[in-house]
Amino acid sequence: MQQNPEFKQIQGLLQHSQQLSTFNITFAYITKAYVAQRLHALYKKTQQQNYMQMLQQLISELESLKTQNPQLQNKEENKKHYTEFVYKFFYDADTRERDGEVSQELMHMFGSVQKAIEVLQYFEPLNQDQLEKQKYAKFKMVDQHKKLKDPTLIQPKPKDSIEEELEQIAQKQLQISQHQQQNTTQQQLQQQQTEQPAIIQQPIKPGVPQNETPQTSLQQQQSQYQQQLQQQQQQWQSQQKQQQSQYQQQQQQQQQLQQQQQQQQQQLQQQQQQQLLLQQQQYQQQQQQLQQQQQQLLQQQQQQQLINQQQMSSQAQPQSQQGKTQATKLSPMEQAQMRNQIKTILQQAISEVDFKKYQNAKDQLQKTLGMLQQLLDSQ
Repeated sequence: MQQNPEFKQIQGLLQHSQQLSTFNITFAYITKAYVAQRLHALYKKTQQQNYMQMLQQLISELESLKTQNPQLQNKEENKKHYTEFVYKFFYDADTRERDGEVSQELMHMFGSVQKAIEVLQYFEPLNQDQLEKQKYAKFKMVDQHKKLKDPTLIQPKPKDSIEEELEQIAQKQLQISQHQQQNTTQQQLQQQQTEQPAIIQQPIKPGVPQNETPQTSLQQQQSQYQQQLQQQQQQWQSQQKQQQSQYQQQQQQQQQLQQQQQQQQQQLQQQQQQQLLLQQQQYQQQQQQLQQQQQQLLQQQQQQQLINQQQMSSQAQPQSQQGKTQATKLSPMEQAQMRNQIKTILQQAISEVDFKKYQNAKDQLQKTLGMLQQLLDSQ
């Protein structure tokens, strides 16, 4: 599991989040949430159960952090603060490197800057400026490592053009002053040579040699030039700091503008989503109304069909009754034939009965025969 290069990056980000937890719990939460995204994507690729267990543990940690720190719910505010932190972190490391610092601390600082910029992907993809800063931080981390390993690669900080000009001016002024001092000393020597007889007659008084005065004045001038140079360097450094602060302010303004644009885009997206939801609701209501109308039409059709069936059944009943009455009515000839048939059938039935045993049955049959004859005669 540890041989996977992507998992090694995830482990490095986890260590970075643990370092941030002592500094800012919000930044640590954002880093852990980004690690959870990376770990989930890696699990989808590899289907390693170890990754899933680690992901579940990480999610439980994030949930507990959320419950303990309600401020983590505000994602937009956290995004703003974290972005400002990343840019400040980058500029601090860059300033120290430009000042000529080479150290383990600065190397680790550039590595942390690289990871912090990567975590910005938790909110949205990195823009071009952020990608360039990430590459720059990685390059400087490697450069610091090389310089620590081989100190001969460390070069002195290059002088600024303003500093070089100031040094050239100071050197020229020193040369001019030295030339003037030489001229004055030569003139003094010539005067001494012309006035040498008078000087010989006079007693020589102990005192400071004449050649010491130009040296002291020269040293004073040099110290003055150095002071001026230092003052100019301080002014230049203050100007540089002002320019850097202005640049940072411009960067912050750009970030604010970008955030405002993003907020406007989000508001526009929310409005569009709301409009879409309203349209969907209206469409659903229309569909429901259409369905209700269709159901009503179906009910009306069913009711109409029932009414038609009832009408048809009511019309069919008298017709069937008429058919029955027509079928029951017989002509006189048919009635006579029917009576003869009944008589023959009954006589056959009576003849087949044992008269000794079934005398009562005979009487009953005769009665029924008489009744049938009466019935037929009545028709």
